[in-house]
Amino acid sequence: FDLLKCFAIFLVIWQHSIYSFGYGIEMLTTPIGKFISMINMPLFMFIVGYFSKSSIQRPFRQMVKNKWDTLLMPMLVYCAIQSIVELCLGTFTLPPLYKHLILSIIRPYWFIWALLYSILWYRLFRYLLPKYNTLIISTISLMVAMLIPRGIPVPPHFAAFQSMYPFFLIGLISKEYNLLNKLKLSKWNSTIMFCSLIVFLILYF
Repeated sequence: FDLLKCFAIFLVIWQHSIYSFGYGIEMLTTPIGKFISMINMPLFMFIVGYFSKSSIQRPFRQMVKNKWDTLLMPMLVYCAIQSIVELCLGTFTLPPLYKHLILSIIRPYWFIWALLYSILWYRLFRYLLPKYNTLIISTISLMVAMLIPRGIPVPPHFAAFQSMYPFFLIGLISKEYNLLNKLKLSKWNSTIMFCSLIVFLILYF
């Protein structure tokens, strides 16, 4: 899993480097760019889901505190510092600082909000369906999430959550049922599974 995490980090850095060096949308329309955009965040959500089992099983208040300490607080501190620096450098004048801070928290970090929604959404259905196993809870929670129309008023980045939630659940289920350790794949079967994953991602998006 360390190699998988390094690969996911590499893809994220690579994608953002495309923008930083001025290639922009043109690069993302190439086969390499499409591959990066298609696999990096689903892979990230799969890894997060895989390691979220212990967090989800904590008491609710402890879980919320943990996510506040590890996700929300660092994001708030970073956005506050960024906004103050931009204000000092004169890179923005309007809107006021507090509005700029709110926008800087909501807009760029969609993946953090999608992650938080995924954890809270699954935890909600785990609370509502205490007698059912992970697979059933995951299936029902996914169906309900997909049935919510995207045109109605929803929290910021809820559509991103709907797109990423299936991959979060795949990771969670893989951990719950120890699927990765149970799969003793030959080289041929590994190739088939990898190609199937790529086809699934292409059709999904």
